Amino acid sequence: MAKSQKPDFGKSGRLTIRTNENGALVNVSAGEHITCELKVKGAVPLFAFGCQHRPIWSGPDFPGHPKNLYQWEHFTQAGDADAPSDVYSLTLSFLGATSYTFVMRRVDAAGAPLQTLKDVDYQSTTAADVFRDVITLFIS
Repeated sequence: MAKSQKPDFGKSGRLTIRTNENGALVNVSAGEHITCELKVKGAVPLFAFGCQHRPIWSGPDFPGHPKNLYQWEHFTQAGDADAPSDVYSLTLSFLGATSYTFVMRRVDAAGAPLQTLKDVDYQSTTAADVFRDVITLFIS
C-alpha cells in the first residue's frame, strides 16, 4: 500500500464493495430467508455472525473448519427471528486470514435469489485488524 493511501479500516485494511445494503425487509411469512457465503484466503479464519441478541455462527460451528468456504442460511427455522427488526453483524479478524469475501442474499422459499444485500471483499495484512459489517433486517 502506498504511504499516502489511507486504509479503509485498521492499519492496512481494504474494502472492495460491490453491494452493501444498510437494511432490508425479509418476508419470512412467505418463506423468504437469507443465504450467506464467506470465502476465505489465508490460514485459520476467525469470524462471527450474530444479531444484537445472540451469536449465531462462527468458524468452529462448521464441519471441516478451517476451510476456504462457509455457507449458511438464516430465517429457515422457527425461532431464528429474535425481533421484528434486528441488527446483524459479521465480525472478521485478520489474525489468521488475509482476505474474506462475504455475500448475503435475500432468497425466496425455493432459494431463488431476490436481492443481493452484501457483496464485499475485506483484506488486511495486519494481524491486529478487525472489521465489523452490519445490516438491519426487518422481518414480516
